[in-house]
Amino acid sequence: QQEQQQQQEHNKQQQQKQAENQLAKDDLEAPVVALERQAIPDEVILRIDGRALGASPFRASTAPVTPTPQPAAAATTTTPTTTPAKTATNTPAAAETAQAGSSRPAGAEVSDSKGQAGGPETILTATLRYFKASLEPASALEPEDLKREPLVDGFHNFAIALNAIGGSMGSYLEPNVSKLRRSKADFTIESYRHWLYSETPVHAATSYKGYVDDSAWMGNIWITWTIEFFVELFAELEKGQETKVAVDKAYKISLYKHHNFFQRSAFQVAVKSLPERNKLLQELAGSKGQASSDFVLKELSEFVFVGRKVVSFCLK
Repeated sequence: QQEQQQQQEHNKQQQQKQAENQLAKDDLEAPVVALERQAIPDEVILRIDGRALGASPFRASTAPVTPTPQPAAAATTTTPTTTPAKTATNTPAAAETAQAGSSRPAGAEVSDSKGQAGGPETILTATLRYFKASLEPASALEPEDLKREPLVDGFHNFAIALNAIGGSMGSYLEPNVSKLRRSKADFTIESYRHWLYSETPVHAATSYKGYVDDSAWMGNIWITWTIEFFVELFAELEKGQETKVAVDKAYKISLYKHHNFFQRSAFQVAVKSLPERNKLLQELAGSKGQASSDFVLKELSEFVFVGRKVVSFCLK
């Protein structure tokens, strides 16, 4: 009887270990994304948990952080002392409602305004405008922060634009944009950096050894890697490279480093649907045909310049 009890206790411990290990596993569709523990200052985590210690460098955020309850610890709540200028919430459902009622809804057009100085527009015009609006300060070579709302709008519009050029390339962004929108991060925070920090408690499920798959942090990293590929692809097209050569060069210095074997194979099939360079430039010009090839190349150059700023910040 004693041996049976010991065996049962051993089996129970093994089951607990297996459950803990399962929590730490990354999604099979994505390679492991390491979370650098030193990138999360202790005082920030303490503040997010509702136990601020000392002066926090992130106290300048537009609203206090509402922490996400964790199974292993008692839930804490931080009540805002002031009412924001516009109604905001930290619940995913309400966040989706807020998105639907905003001036830039989830189904926004690829480009809903004229380009610079009332000129022609391309399918990248709206994305470029949103990315530029997210930069803070706008003139900095290395932005100190990004504004969350225009940035996410830019991600969404870029997915629409990519779907318009063939290969359903926008499908590589859309699921990850959805992860941003249903995040448990605090949607009263406009700073993209501080907003991501507010989601930190969610990743306690991995003991801070990796990103929870359905999270803003995981969405951010995959969106950024994908945009990095297209920024470098556009840079090669601007130089005069044909699509196939441009794709190969851009892929080797971006997504290839993060894809597993199956992802690489699927991605190579998808990019084969992209048209040759001249046709691709026509697709980027949009269905209205207002933009000349020279204008498209000029906007590609600007997109590369601004896109590299966005990528650089989001990968920090």
